[in-house]
Amino acid sequence: MHRFLHIIIVLGSVFASANSNIAMADPWNGGQDGKVIRDIGRFDRQIDGVGACRALALWTPGPGEDPVVLLVDEGGSLVGGPHASDMHKGLRDVAVSGDGVVVVGGHEGISVHDVEQRPGRVGWWSPPLDMPVGSVSVGGDPVRVLAIGAPGTSEDGTVVAFDPRPDGDGEFWRLPRAYPGARGLVVLPDGSTWIADTDRHRIVKLDPAGLEVRTIGDRGAFPGLFNTPVDLAVHGDRLYVADHLNHRVSVHRVEDGAFLSQWGMHAVKPREGAGRIHYPEGVSLSPDGDEIFVLEPFERRYQVFGRLEEGEDAAGAGLPQRLGVESHFGTDIAADGDWLAMWEPEGGVVLVFNTAHGIPLHLSNFTSAGPPPAGVGRLASIAVDGERGEVWLVDAGHRRLSRWQLRPERPGELVFDPFMGRLARGWSYRAIEEGLAEDRGDDAWIDLVDAEVSGGRVHLLDAAGPAIIVTDRTLGIERVVPLPGGIRPSQFAATGDGRDGWVVIDPDAGQAWSIDPEGAATSKSLRSQGIERPFGIVVTDDGFAVSDRATDRIVMLDGNLDLTLAAGETGVWDGALWRPVGLASLPGGAVAVVDQGNHRAQAFDPATGDWRMTFSLGQGHDRPMLLKEDFMPGPIRSESEEVDP
Repeated sequence: MHRFLHIIIVLGSVFASANSNIAMADPWNGGQDGKVIRDIGRFDRQIDGVGACRALALWTPGPGEDPVVLLVDEGGSLVGGPHASDMHKGLRDVAVSGDGVVVVGGHEGISVHDVEQRPGRVGWWSPPLDMPVGSVSVGGDPVRVLAIGAPGTSEDGTVVAFDPRPDGDGEFWRLPRAYPGARGLVVLPDGSTWIADTDRHRIVKLDPAGLEVRTIGDRGAFPGLFNTPVDLAVHGDRLYVADHLNHRVSVHRVEDGAFLSQWGMHAVKPREGAGRIHYPEGVSLSPDGDEIFVLEPFERRYQVFGRLEEGEDAAGAGLPQRLGVESHFGTDIAADGDWLAMWEPEGGVVLVFNTAHGIPLHLSNFTSAGPPPAGVGRLASIAVDGERGEVWLVDAGHRRLSRWQLRPERPGELVFDPFMGRLARGWSYRAIEEGLAEDRGDDAWIDLVDAEVSGGRVHLLDAAGPAIIVTDRTLGIERVVPLPGGIRPSQFAATGDGRDGWVVIDPDAGQAWSIDPEGAATSKSLRSQGIERPFGIVVTDDGFAVSDRATDRIVMLDGNLDLTLAAGETGVWDGALWRPVGLASLPGGAVAVVDQGNHRAQAFDPATGDWRMTFSLGQGHDRPMLLKEDFMPGPIRSESEEVDP
């Protein structure tokens, strides 16, 4: 027995040594003047129906008054409170200082509203930042603003610190592209900063001069690890991290990042809420630190958590329990020939299905989260070449592309084959950037968001250009098609293997851009046709299918990009959708869509809009099993009604 315990102790020491970047601390110690401060984690309330907002912050009108919730909505406008204004478009983040200075950041840079300006007056001003912004924070003494360059732009990951006062000292320092993919940051009172280094699954501390002094975390679900941290908030000696793909809030000590606690983990059950968190995107604390607001755009809501009583467990503090066979899926799906592929973002696993017999059958997994060449980071797109039996991956987290060969061990047999996917070749984005340098100069930074393989060529959608890049199968550049400036694309479709051009979706503008073979671009408003938030697109026999994340539908367009019919509605039953994303055409012409919010895929007839099937890992059906009436409130039984025992 003693020998067994010794082995456990040794293994524990080895684990702690191997994970030395995980610091642990007592969650009940701390506070000011030696006082013990109760931590946050008790579920208090849930606010539904706010839409898929991008950011949340709290602004207090005056001493003793309740804070006002400021939101950046899905369209990039600031809503809530007296600062709401139509003058800002394309916003991505909002932050509020302790003394009420409001800062917003977006495609046009930074705008600052000083608390001394009366609400209702034009009190905004924009410092000359010259950078599209993804995240902002304001704080410190003296006050400073920090901003991170927006993803999908050439400034992705650039960190800038500057004085927000009109007569201030201007820019303090700038770190060009230091943290690509980073999506959150918070300024501390002494001017130092914690950054959510999203694609590297860690948090990073910078001193007031912008020097990196500490990194904490790595990818994983173990307490103290992260899976895509996206936002940060601070109060007192606590640092709160929105741990996106772990579906939780992770609590750390401000000074050194030591792990304290975690809470909110959901149970892979859509719409669950009530203390369970699903894809948190933002965290913000009340001025007194007694409440934390957690933004969940995926569920179109935010939840509010308060202080715990001594001995009370936080909501969702235990490990999540999986219910059924549902799984999370990424934003893209691809199909060609007999093969269909999606991915599971939490573990970085590519999922391969066979489509030759109707309902897609899950036959293989390959890849996992980890370092290249075989491991993946944050996948942005997936493409299938059915003729060659290949799957192409766009790994935005590692800034790599890879080509995988599907080689079944027992060809022709529908059996699960864990060794089917084999890495054939991988490339760094630099291989493409070097080829672009002649046209773009030394600054040939790319941010690939979608890919298609057709006609023996690879078509890549570059959001940073923006441009469509056409290469051969070795990534030799054959053509670069510039897109109009200002486009912020999500996905695209090549028509006629690219010989007839492309159609590009711009969700923020609610537009589709038709690019002819010569590169001429023509825009078409989809929003004016009731398509609020287009995202994915695929070619159909009669035109195109497009997913609409805002209205939970897929819509069919003719060759002129005019609406012909719509399919789907908001819900969880067969034929209903929740924030649909990527699309693919199946054998026989049905359109498959990633029903991301319901952890599954569905297929619809593009000619009629009729539901055809639902499938996920380990299950699928082409006859309705999840009926709308089963999810609707039933008739209220009268108390006087007799019941037959």
